[in-house]
Amino acid sequence: MRHRIRCLVASNPDISSEILAVLAKDRIFQVREEAAKNIKTPPKAPAKLAKDKDESVRYEALCNPSTPANLKVPASAVLSTE
Repeated sequence: MRHRIRCLVASNPDISSEILAVLAKDRIFQVREEAAKNIKTPPKAPAKLAKDKDESVRYEALCNPSTPANLKVPASAVLSTE
């Protein structure tokens, strides 16, 4: 239940980048996923999120417009082919 609140906070476009940096390290993948989607996520966070163990977090981090271009890779490299 508490992770849903953190998800809502991470998806808030008015949240500070400092809070997003913390939420990007959350143990619950849904929270990290919401942080990965937020364009206010600090530039260093997408680098870590792009290597996340969860596929949806990696995908959202790489789709985020604020992710540095040098981290962008083809979707086929991020998505599993299982």
